[in-house]
Amino acid sequence: MLGDISLNEKGDIKDAKYVWYKWRDGKYAEDAELNK
Repeated sequence: MLGDISLNEKGDIKDAKYVWYKWRDGKYAEDAELNK
């Protein structure tokens, strides 16, 4: 994990962001299908 994180009162990560990557045609890239 890179960057800063902040926690709420219960200790859960606030504003969690995820990126999904896939291997296609010999390349590893972010899956744009999830951003629609």
